[in-house]
Amino acid sequence: MTGLDVLLALVDTTYPDLQADSDMPTRNISLTSEQDAFVESVLKAGEYQNASEAVREALRVLQQRRQEDALKLKALRAQIKAGVDALDRGDFVEVDDAELDGFLEGLATASGKRARRSGMARFRLSFGCT
Repeated sequence: MTGLDVLLALVDTTYPDLQADSDMPTRNISLTSEQDAFVESVLKAGEYQNASEAVREALRVLQQRRQEDALKLKALRAQIKAGVDALDRGDFVEVDDAELDGFLEGLATASGKRARRSGMARFRLSFGCT
């Protein structure tokens, strides 16, 4: 195996989009006029060699965004569970309607301190409804 063969193998594994498109399944897709114009503009700008590369990159970005969204949702669910658990333990502060503005102002003032400590204030607002 020559040095060129090793280099080409490294490029093929590092940059799979540079491999021949014939190795990949093909799909026919329909684009809006705006999407087609965008693909043309990135091709003319030299960002991609062909439309397939641009579409594959768009799909990678979509996959990444969905993975990030799933992680955010998982974190949100964990925070909701922590909040519900705190309520179940009675770890909250009741605030009636008349005290609400002052309480929220106090939270806003102290929020920087709490964020630095990575603490999370948990409270339940009571509006006097029965």
